[in-house]
Amino acid sequence: MRSKTIRRRTPDGHLVESIVPRVKPSTLLATVRALYLDLATWAADEPGQWGPWVAPCPVKDSDVVFRKSS
Repeated sequence: MRSKTIRRRTPDGHLVESIVPRVKPSTLLATVRALYLDLATWAADEPGQWGPWVAPCPVKDSDVVFRKSS
């Protein structure tokens, strides 16, 4: 989670992979949490369409920092 793989093609066509650190890994957790909470809300409104996709959120509220960062 703290790093990501970037794939680039060189001018001669070879694929080069490099691992770089994420700028803000906490934003990834916040995005995942938001998706799970959105699915739960949508399922409450339209259970037939979204109900099968609902699952417990793997990201706890305490895992995500909601304070402003500089």
